[in-house]
Amino acid sequence: MRRSWLLVSAAAVFATPCAGIDAWGSAVNGVRMGIAIVRGPDSGIRITVQNAGDTPLLLPFGALIGSHYYDLRFQVVVSVPGGKDRRATYAGGPGVVGGRVDPLVLPLVPGASYTVQVPLARFVVLDQPEDLETLILKRCQIRVELEIRNPVCPLYGYPNPNMIPCWQGQVVSNVLQLPN
Repeated sequence: MRRSWLLVSAAAVFATPCAGIDAWGSAVNGVRMGIAIVRGPDSGIRITVQNAGDTPLLLPFGALIGSHYYDLRFQVVVSVPGGKDRRATYAGGPGVVGGRVDPLVLPLVPGASYTVQVPLARFVVLDQPEDLETLILKRCQIRVELEIRNPVCPLYGYPNPNMIPCWQGQVVSNVLQLPN
């Protein structure tokens, strides 16, 4: 009896959705992405990438800048009524790099996922000086894009480095209708 309870509880843990993601964008080269908006005092975008393929991969995600800062390659796309897409990019890193920059590369085995929650205040709308938090309060659709072309992954693994492929492509998340 005790063993069956343990199996049922383990199945329940593994059956839960990744980090509250209800929908996913289409998989590209084995990677799919989903987003959710987190409301409250620490409002942000929860971004989850998952290896939906059947082989391990390295996902170039951004850069680590020194020991306190990071940069992410995501772009937030907000579609407002009238058909215009507004783009916002991550701007949470320092304005000047005065130290070491390391690539932020995620090793993902099949089925593994990685979730990061980024504060809305860390994104800058590129075409107008408007705050992303204010922009998404209006009626709109929001999605996140990650585009990696000609990546360079650091040596990973010894003695045969980089037997795991470095992912490249353009993956788009699910689309959220706001306000919801």
